[in-house]
Amino acid sequence: MRIPGIKTIAYIACNELGSEIEMEAMAGITPDITTYQFTPVIFTGDPTLELSDSNEHNGQNRHAELNFNTPYPFTQKRVAFLVTAANGAIYLIGGATTVPAISTKDTTANAGTINATAVTVELTAPIAWCHIAGSIVLTAPTTTVGYEPWRPMTSQEIDQLISSLKS
Repeated sequence: MRIPGIKTIAYIACNELGSEIEMEAMAGITPDITTYQFTPVIFTGDPTLELSDSNEHNGQNRHAELNFNTPYPFTQKRVAFLVTAANGAIYLIGGATTVPAISTKDTTANAGTINATAVTVELTAPIAWCHIAGSIVLTAPTTTVGYEPWRPMTSQEIDQLISSLKS
């Protein structure tokens, strides 16, 4: 199933997650991850998240594929991802022992377009993804990269700058 409207994406090193999260998910208990600190990802465009669940050889097997573009090189490895959808659902992809495969591709754009890094996260495991309980508050940055346009400094700003250098 394709999850529409990805609002936030964040990551955490897999070794920082407790192994109880995967055990709770396998037992049908929704894990609580409010004690963990996730790092938000700045993304451009519309990320896609596809989740599937199958019963192969009388055992659960899940698959997750997350695709997004970032305006900077994404160099993180061995991380799990927390994805928030527009409908409020929160998904954790990966865990302490189930590490997603991350592939990146630098895209060189034509003049007038944006350079980006295309990131694909993929994992197939008994607990490749799981729902997360509660609401997670991320201080996620906006989905666009902002900038301050050039303007001349005022004399007051110059005086403040010089004063800060003296002290």
